[in-house]
Amino acid sequence: MDSIYKHLITASIFLFTASALSVQDTDNSNLARINNFEVHEGQEYLQVFLACHRKRPATEKDVYQLAKYYPPGQHKIVLKATRSIDQIGVEQEAYLTSSVDFKQGHEYDLKGVFDKNNVDIQLVDKKTGTVEKLQTVELKPHHKIPSNQTFKLCRESTV
Repeated sequence: MDSIYKHLITASIFLFTASALSVQDTDNSNLARINNFEVHEGQEYLQVFLACHRKRPATEKDVYQLAKYYPPGQHKIVLKATRSIDQIGVEQEAYLTSSVDFKQGHEYDLKGVFDKNNVDIQLVDKKTGTVEKLQTVELKPHHKIPSNQTFKLCRESTV
């Protein structure tokens, strides 16, 4: 009887591993790739990234994964821009909701042009070189944006 359970467990592990590997080997050429923005300028650490993943606020793992793949077409995305000071943490942040049209097989870079209290958020199509200015948003002190507002924004996101 114990050997039957061992075989079932072994078969289950094999099937799980095989399915996980097949997902990783998926061809992404028909999808749009979105790259997060991050840069160190002196003691400042500046970021622009997709704030939502699967209609929920992005986790740290999602944020630090520099690229995500999405189906082509019209999407409503939620972006977050942050300015951090080394060793201190996030000082300022801003959210932006925008409608974008991802093209099949294109790669896009998020970009932020930061000044003292604002950030111009841009989407750069690496294939065509087109720069789309999404919006200028005001950076606010960290934690001034309620978490329930973030959940509401993510429910409206299509990515």
